[in-house]
Amino acid sequence: MIAWRLRRAARSPLAPALLALALLGVDAGFYFTRLEPAKARASALAQDLMQRRADSAATRRAAPDENPQAELARFYSMLAPAPSVQDVLDRLHSAAADAGLAVQQAEYRPASEPGGRLLRHEIVLPLRGRYPEIRRYLSQVTREMPGLTLDSVSIQRANIAAETGEAQVRMTLFAQAGR
Repeated sequence: MIAWRLRRAARSPLAPALLALALLGVDAGFYFTRLEPAKARASALAQDLMQRRADSAATRRAAPDENPQAELARFYSMLAPAPSVQDVLDRLHSAAADAGLAVQQAEYRPASEPGGRLLRHEIVLPLRGRYPEIRRYLSQVTREMPGLTLDSVSIQRANIAAETGEAQVRMTLFAQAGR
C-alpha cells in the first residue's frame, strides 16, 4: 500500500515542486549551520591577523635601531676565521659520511676580494645517496655552519626505479679574512 502511494505521489504534478522545496530546506539548513559560522570564524581570524600585524609593526618601530657598525661586527663574529676553513671542510665530509652519503671528488676554490674582510670558498660536492639523506645532510650542514650558503642542488637518478641518485651540490663558505 505504501509503495502504491509513493508511486502515485511521484506521478503527481506537485512532486517536482515538493522535491524542490525539500532541497531548498536542506540547502538553507546547511547554509545556516555550516557556512554562516565558517564565514564568521574567517572574519574573526582576519581581524586577529590584522591586529597581530599592527602589533608587530608597532614593536618594530618602537625597538631602538641597532648601530649598523655593531650589526656588521656581529655578522663578522659569526663567521669562521680563515685558519679554521679546513676544519669546516672536514666537518662537511664527516657529516656526509655520517648521513650515509658517498662524497666523490670535491672541488674547493678560494675566491677572496682584495682589501675585503671576507674570504669566499666555492665548494662543489658530488654526492651519491638517497634523496632523504641528501636533503637531511643539506639541512644539517647549513643549520650548523654559519657562513655556509647553499647555492644550487642538482639531483639525477639513472632511472625511475633507482633508489640512489647523484647530487651536484654547490655551496659557498664565507670566512673572516686576515685572522
